[in-house]
Amino acid sequence: MTAANARRGPPQLVRAATARFFGSLAAARRARSLHPHGVAYAAELVLDRPPEGTAEGRPSAALFAAGPSHHALVRFSRGAGLPQPLPDVLGLAVKLPAVYGPGRDQDLLLATSGRGPLTRHLLLPARSFWARPFSSVLLYSVGGEPAVVGAVPAAAPVRAAEPTDLADLCATADAGELRYGLTIAPALGRSRPVAELRIGARLGEEEAAALRFDPSNTGEGLELTGPFNGLRVPAYSASRRGWPHG
Repeated sequence: MTAANARRGPPQLVRAATARFFGSLAAARRARSLHPHGVAYAAELVLDRPPEGTAEGRPSAALFAAGPSHHALVRFSRGAGLPQPLPDVLGLAVKLPAVYGPGRDQDLLLATSGRGPLTRHLLLPARSFWARPFSSVLLYSVGGEPAVVGAVPAAAPVRAAEPTDLADLCATADAGELRYGLTIAPALGRSRPVAELRIGARLGEEEAAALRFDPSNTGEGLELTGPFNGLRVPAYSASRRGWPHG
């Protein structure tokens, strides 16, 4: 199922209700309806080489087949916007600008989840960006096969003087130690690493606020699939209309 098919999946009445809810939430809180508080960075997505002597190759999607690395923009955020240090569903959003050509980005929207084949389909709160793995939760079609995209911390955190999750994240990034491994897993199978996300310089406030992520930004061989993904598109569009400044 392509992104267009995902958008057509749920009934129009359900899509309209979803859009109204997220648009109203964004307008009421005068911020993004979900993940209102966060920080953004430039990054590099470095593709893994399959281990020598194995028949395992990269996933059959254009994103993983082309070149050794891609420029990326990354935003880390708190999902419900709860005050720190309360646990929250934490977000890791990745944009690969023009990775499929001019104006054709790939966006990956991941959230803290579980480690197992079943729990990786659940949104789970966390106290830090190292406490849990991140997951797309819903399915992608990767080379025609259903799969979950994930990310796991690849280095230990640097503890900040202020004991909050975002403060630790920024301290680790400032030290050049912030990295996450990108993974692919069959719907109910074991995950395997496919790339490493290396976090670089922090973006300025205006540039970070201008970042827009859309789950329907997908490309060849990597597409949204399943009926629930069809609700994400109107939700994100309505949120931007409800509060277009952030």
